[in-house]
Amino acid sequence: MGSGKSTVRKLLSDHGLATIDADTLAKEIINNDPLTIERISSTFGKEVYDADSRLIPAVLAQLVFGEIKKVEVLNRIVHPRVFEQVDELIAGFKARGHEVVFIEAALFFETGWDTRVDMMVTVSAPEKIRIARVQKRSGLAIEQIKARLLHQLSDEEKVERADIVIKNDGSRKNLAELVQRFLSEHDFI
Repeated sequence: MGSGKSTVRKLLSDHGLATIDADTLAKEIINNDPLTIERISSTFGKEVYDADSRLIPAVLAQLVFGEIKKVEVLNRIVHPRVFEQVDELIAGFKARGHEVVFIEAALFFETGWDTRVDMMVTVSAPEKIRIARVQKRSGLAIEQIKARLLHQLSDEEKVERADIVIKNDGSRKNLAELVQRFLSEHDFI
């Protein structure tokens, strides 16, 4: 959260590269896939959805964050469906001639994405900066952000496990330069 991975995905897309936002796919699945809606409702209670079967994120967050087992159950409901959708999107990109597809996901290691890709690129930023970014865009309290971060691997562990690290502790311009360097060094452009 708050590392800048969405900004990196946008910069990659701006270069004409194929990108997938797995987190947005997960939100679409949670709100539109009848089987997923039923499984979440029956597991966590009907009150997590409104009358139009739209997830009420604050209600679900209150039920699962801080409860590692509940987060794991939620991930087991949602992520297999996300994997299926990503596989379909990748096939479409490859059919259109893309050799490389970049996938953005918040819980890459936690949900097993790292076993499904050829290269892991981690966008890293100091926790203080990440918290400030999330707070600015979401309005969440620092305690809420920290509780959510507890369900993710530490930045240090992600950096250790990644093949490539893009350190995002500066300006957007600096980040764009780092992405450009990454793309050039790896012959993606």
